[in-house]
Amino acid sequence: MVKALACEARDGGSTPLTHPIKYQILIPSGELEKEVLAFLNQAEFDVTFSSRCYKTEPKSLPNEFVIVRAASIPEILSNPLFSTVLGGFTGSDILWENGWLQKSVTLPIPSPSKLFLGAISNVNSLDQLINSTIATKYPNIAKEYFRKLNIPVNIFPIPGKDEALPYLSNQIKAIVGIRKTGNTPLANKLKILQEISPCTINWIERSGNFTQLKLFKQKLGLCS
Repeated sequence: MVKALACEARDGGSTPLTHPIKYQILIPSGELEKEVLAFLNQAEFDVTFSSRCYKTEPKSLPNEFVIVRAASIPEILSNPLFSTVLGGFTGSDILWENGWLQKSVTLPIPSPSKLFLGAISNVNSLDQLINSTIATKYPNIAKEYFRKLNIPVNIFPIPGKDEALPYLSNQIKAIVGIRKTGNTPLANKLKILQEISPCTINWIERSGNFTQLKLFKQKLGLCS
């Protein structure tokens, strides 16, 4: 039977079945996931994920939605290895840290998160941080921030839990971090020395004009 079908296809009697290419839209995991899904479902996309499954295909769109780390989204969209990934949602802090230079659209979602400079209790001014070490998961943002202030510091990059680093060395006097309520810095005896920037949730996409995104962007008001 298989041979007969193959011959028939070669002779022009029938066309072999092919699967259409699936294009993906990225959803950030973690704190942003809930806000992004609520935004999508408010537009009646009905995007829901099964427990422990990171991909879903809503009936209202020809696109797949896949959950990945928010910090990975700019890199994925810039990499030709992931050519079927057309766009995604992530935080403005991540775009700043990654040096994203392409267009981004800020979603109309209020975000309580802020980038901040937190310091140990006996630090009361920026001058006291001169030549000290700053712990942060945002090394590029921290370098730019202190360079603009003309304050020489050392940057110690750490993937997360930067609030714990001042416990481990008296040379680490401050962190550049992100906060929502401020309870975590407070619990770890850090005070807010300066607010650096409010954070937003943003839509970014791969370079190119993709018709597969047209309906999606129109319904969400993401078209320029």
